Amino acid sequence: MSFMENVFTELERKVERVASAIKRLKEENSKLRSGNQELNQRLRELKAAESGSDGTSKELKSRIAQLENERDSLVELKKRVETRLEAILSQFEWLER
Repeated sequence: MSFMENVFTELERKVERVASAIKRLKEENSKLRSGNQELNQRLRELKAAESGSDGTSKELKSRIAQLENERDSLVELKKRVETRLEAILSQFEWLER
């Protein structure tokens, strides 16, 4: 194999790894969005139930706080995934130059 063939082969491997990482991150992002939507729906349901009840409001407030924390964690994870994806894409753009 010539030097250029080796360079192209290595570049092709890197592109395949980047494409695989992008695919994985997109899937992860999709799952996070879905989870976030589910949490938001459950949160709305709990808030609606809270406004209509009196004896269980402490339990509901606790559950709402847990769900809000979980949602915040998912939002933070989503931001990190987006940051990682942007970094990979910028590296890929650098490789294209």
